[in-house]
Amino acid sequence: MLAVKRGISATNMDGRFRRYTQETHRPVRQVDVKEGRTLAKLTEAWKRFKYWNNQEQVLYENYHSVLWLIRKIEYNGKDLEKFCIALAEFQDEKNFAEKAGIFLSALIGNAKETNFVLDLNQLSGEILYFGLYLYDKNVTVNGNAGRHVGQWMNGGTLTVNGNVGNFLGECMRGGKIVVNGNTGNTIGQIMSGGEIHLNGEFGEIWMGFKGRIYHNGKLHLEKKHYG
Repeated sequence: MLAVKRGISATNMDGRFRRYTQETHRPVRQVDVKEGRTLAKLTEAWKRFKYWNNQEQVLYENYHSVLWLIRKIEYNGKDLEKFCIALAEFQDEKNFAEKAGIFLSALIGNAKETNFVLDLNQLSGEILYFGLYLYDKNVTVNGNAGRHVGQWMNGGTLTVNGNVGNFLGECMRGGKIVVNGNTGNTIGQIMSGGEIHLNGEFGEIWMGFKGRIYHNGKLHLEKKHYG
């Protein structure tokens, strides 16, 4: 007895192939729109950030001012990468160097993620205080990072694939800083913990009370006690 091959009705065919015909790029567009909105929110927070110089409390007050401005913004590492590019538009602003370093440091510190790779090559001028108050993040910077890198750093790892200016690791309490370019003077001032790894040329070391400084992988200077 010959088997009878049943035909496929238009209704059944529609059901079998519906999952293929419904393919759309809408989810991708939604992601792009969300990322654009996030970048817009971060940019608006930047515009609202009024840097003010109060001498003794300038870093603390400005850092927490940024935390307040970004408190309701959800963002990730990719958003930070895009924001670094967007910052180039504001380089002519007064106090840009200070604002940029503090703002980026606060964004990193407030983020839910742990690992970040940021490109600063598009910035023509330096930034100050990058890595301020860093404590539990692993951050890699491609480009130069300016002066006061890793100030008041408490933990985590900060790697700079470029040059840094004076006052590297000032008031550093813990963590690890790696500089794969050249470093300025006054390294480790008032440093009370952590490690600094220098893999290029460097200037004067003014190491504080405690910590280690390496050069090309070898221990260069160590202080174990106060005084």
